[in-house]
Amino acid sequence: ELKLTIMPAEKQGRWRVEEEFIGAIRGIEKVRLTTLEDGVRYMAFTEAVTRSLKTGRPVKVASPLKSR
Repeated sequence: ELKLTIMPAEKQGRWRVEEEFIGAIRGIEKVRLTTLEDGVRYMAFTEAVTRSLKTGRPVKVASPLKSR
């Protein structure tokens, strides 16, 4: 059974990866939570999900980065 849990305001966060990325491009802040490599992998995953949704079939996630 699910029940509602109230998160105290001082413990709440918010998603701001995109905002942080734009701030980094503008030189306003440093990216703290997501590396470029993680961002590229995330986009590959997101694209695979989109393609799978459109085709109704499983889609292999591309490996956009070469191992070092």
